[in-house]
Amino acid sequence: MKIQRNIFLLFIAALFVIARFATHAYKNYKTNLGTSSWVNHTNNIIKTLSDLYATAIAMESDSRGYIITGEPSFAVSCKHDSALINDQLQALRKLVTGNQAQQKDIDTLSVILDKKVAFSFKAMALRDSSVTSAARQISGGYGVWLTAQLKTVTDSILKEEKRLLGIRLPDNKKAQKQALYVSFLGGAFCLVFLILFLYFINRDIQLRKRAEAELKSSEIKYRKLIEDAGVVMFTTNTDGHFTFISNRVTTLTGYQKEELTGKSFSVLIPLNWVEKINTFYQEQFKNRTAQTITEFPIITKSGEEKWVEQTGAILYDDEDHIQGLQCMVKDIDEKRQMQMQLEKSEYRFESILANSSSLIYIKDLEGKYLLINRQFESVFHISNADIIGKTDYDFNEKEAADRYTEADRKVIETRSPIETEEIIINPDGVHYYLIIKFLLLNNENEVFGLCGIATDISQRVRNEQELEEARKIAENAEKLQEQFLANMSHDIRTPLNGIIGMTGLLKGTPLNSEQNEFTDAISQSAGTLLVLINDILDLSKIKAGMLNIESIPFRLRDIISTATYTLKQKAAENGVRFHIAIDPNIPAVLKGDPYRLSQILNNLVGNAVKFTDSGEISVSVLRETSGEEIIRVKFSVKDSGIGIPPDRLDVVFENFAQSGNDTARRYGGTGLGLAIVKQLVSLQGGDIHVESVLNKGSQFYFTIPYIICNADEIQPTPKLDAEYALPSGELEGYRLLITEDDPVNQKMISAILKKAGVQADMAGNGREMIDYLQSNQHYDLILSDIHMPEMDGYEAANFIRKNLHLDIPILAMTATVMQGEKENCLHAGMNDFISKPFSIQELLQKIRQYVHKHETAPTSDNGSTENEVVSSPLYDLSYLDEMEDNEYSKEVLQMFLASAPGALNEIKTGVSEKKWNEVYQKAHRLKSSAGLLKMQTLVETLTLMEKNTKEQKDLNEVPILAEKALSFYQTIQPMLEEEIKRLS
Repeated sequence: MKIQRNIFLLFIAALFVIARFATHAYKNYKTNLGTSSWVNHTNNIIKTLSDLYATAIAMESDSRGYIITGEPSFAVSCKHDSALINDQLQALRKLVTGNQAQQKDIDTLSVILDKKVAFSFKAMALRDSSVTSAARQISGGYGVWLTAQLKTVTDSILKEEKRLLGIRLPDNKKAQKQALYVSFLGGAFCLVFLILFLYFINRDIQLRKRAEAELKSSEIKYRKLIEDAGVVMFTTNTDGHFTFISNRVTTLTGYQKEELTGKSFSVLIPLNWVEKINTFYQEQFKNRTAQTITEFPIITKSGEEKWVEQTGAILYDDEDHIQGLQCMVKDIDEKRQMQMQLEKSEYRFESILANSSSLIYIKDLEGKYLLINRQFESVFHISNADIIGKTDYDFNEKEAADRYTEADRKVIETRSPIETEEIIINPDGVHYYLIIKFLLLNNENEVFGLCGIATDISQRVRNEQELEEARKIAENAEKLQEQFLANMSHDIRTPLNGIIGMTGLLKGTPLNSEQNEFTDAISQSAGTLLVLINDILDLSKIKAGMLNIESIPFRLRDIISTATYTLKQKAAENGVRFHIAIDPNIPAVLKGDPYRLSQILNNLVGNAVKFTDSGEISVSVLRETSGEEIIRVKFSVKDSGIGIPPDRLDVVFENFAQSGNDTARRYGGTGLGLAIVKQLVSLQGGDIHVESVLNKGSQFYFTIPYIICNADEIQPTPKLDAEYALPSGELEGYRLLITEDDPVNQKMISAILKKAGVQADMAGNGREMIDYLQSNQHYDLILSDIHMPEMDGYEAANFIRKNLHLDIPILAMTATVMQGEKENCLHAGMNDFISKPFSIQELLQKIRQYVHKHETAPTSDNGSTENEVVSSPLYDLSYLDEMEDNEYSKEVLQMFLASAPGALNEIKTGVSEKKWNEVYQKAHRLKSSAGLLKMQTLVETLTLMEKNTKEQKDLNEVPILAEKALSFYQTIQPMLEEEIKRLS
């Protein structure tokens, strides 16, 4: 409004001056003709004075524009106006030369203008340091007063010039018309000038408004910038009370800015920090430090503690007095927490380094040490200062340094950790260290170093050495034990074989009742001794972990029937009832170890028969639990015998334990049977328990898990050998070579063979056996002992096969039944073996199986050829005959004839394609079927094939074995078809 009023007054004054000038010029037209020059002179003064005044006003406007907007163009215009004022003032001085009064007024005007210029430039200078101070400067009234003084002096000069003009116009009478014309022109000119002047004034006003708008917009942007900067901005006075706070404070503290304005900063700071912060900023005020940065915690409205970083700058007034602080606050709580975690991690790392018993070091990629821990210093008696920046070559022998450097290089190249072992000799002795080396990576996954951790494993190495020594001692002890058992078995079984054999021969001669009683006692004692030996050997195998558990399909009912068959007959002889009950929900075919199940049942049922004189014995088989693949079968053997005393129930499964002190004396036995049973059950994943009442009976029950199988997976399980007595003279015409070093066994075997009609030569050792064979003697079978002087059975068999190239069947007689004995016999080239002691029937049956395998038919003494073929020398159906079920026997034979050709062809294909694992599996499965039918040649062939393919040895023999197996099947196929017809 003030600017608009001034413009209006200036416009009226201008019109008034112009009108008056025109009137005055008209009246003095004639008088001003002679003084036109003076009139012009006077007009020039007036014009110059007006320009000067206008320039002064423009300068004032530019200075205000600069103070308000800070726009540099205003400052430039202001300087330009200042220079123009000086020029115009000099021009005005020239115009008033000779007029002392006017010169005096011009001097006064010059002083006022100098003050005006100085005042404007001072205000602009203040603007550069403080807008507020500059605004206060221009609004203080001094500038207005100078403007008023300027106008007064200007009006005074104009008034004087007009007075002079009034005096000079009458003198210009001669040029009245011309003066009038000039006057009108001058008036018009003044009018135009006035209009232009008003135009420029209006433009200045518009520019000023625009500057003010831009200033306001800039202020808004500045505030928005502060709010959006992610920091809190505030100002305080020197006492620390908030005078301004940005809205961002709510995000940081939870307080609204209105809640904090006017309050002390201490409301946000923990008590223990108030004094520290206050002292910090008092020091800043004292030292007049322009800007400081500090970190401290604050307490939010919710009571949470946060860490902030605050930048504080001092605020000054126009007098350079400290007014307070302007601060910017950033939330660094997360950064602080990370820093604290880092400090803790560094502390833990330093603690680990300092207290670790391992040697820890870090190297750079050039192999220079960057860090070692205290243990490293202690072991090598070296300090950090002595090793940092050095390599292994600076304090190690070159050989060791080369080794360490090569290990480092490998870690860097492969980027993988490695482990090495080093031996370090210290004053206290030899130390073994396990060293782990690995790379160190930065955040960009770049390698910057290598770390090594060396752990003293001396005690572990010593322990391992001691364990190795103990293992060797244990292995030697085990070998000694095994050798002892083998020797014991051989040394006891050999004479026992003679006792059993001679007793059998003796019972075949005419004896009176007393002699029969004596021979029965001998047989019973020999049998008891044999059971004792077998039990001891089984227990030894179990303890040594040498007893293997099979996992093959079998028919559960067949195993139970076979295992209890003989014992059932014996119970019937004693007048004891015998019952078997099998849960019909149990699958017919299971997978497990049928032989060990049979052994367990034989033992438990045998005890029941032994200790039961009357009443009954029952065997029950139940399904305990069942899943999709696994079934747990519960077996129970219950009797009404003598029972077990309560105080003996806990020990019946221990070695050599009996139910009473007189049990062994009255009933016999070793006390090992139940111990073996428990071990066998445990090895199959089962458990066994006993319940008993003295003098009323006992019940043993055990559970074993089995795998459920399909019926088509079964290969009929062999049953126990039935006694098979050969009629006298059935083997007449065959000739055998017997090799035995024990005279009693020589005599016993000779007597048995003689009774069977066999011609036999006797050799005392392997060397004599070789001599017999090299003398061109023909034999249908060789019976050979294993352990003999000069040359044992293994060496002799190997010599026969590899040097003499004879294919005579060799049957080993061995009193050693340790694990691997049969494999050793087959590997040496023997066809089969029979364990001592053996019965007459067992010996003759083995001979009967093999004598017809020799290509040459047996000859009699007179050289005539025997055309009669003894029935079934290539197989034996005694297992099937014991079933007394022709349909079952037919089914087994038909299954064999249906499956064997395919299996043999698959074996042949596998051999041609060298798929040895498949050959092994097919041979293993077919062997089970062949074993049931006692096809010994096929079993031996498949066994050797199985062994070679499993061990990947002598694979060149496998094709020959496959052809041999196929040829054997083609030989017995028509025979088995005839057996089927016979059974129909």
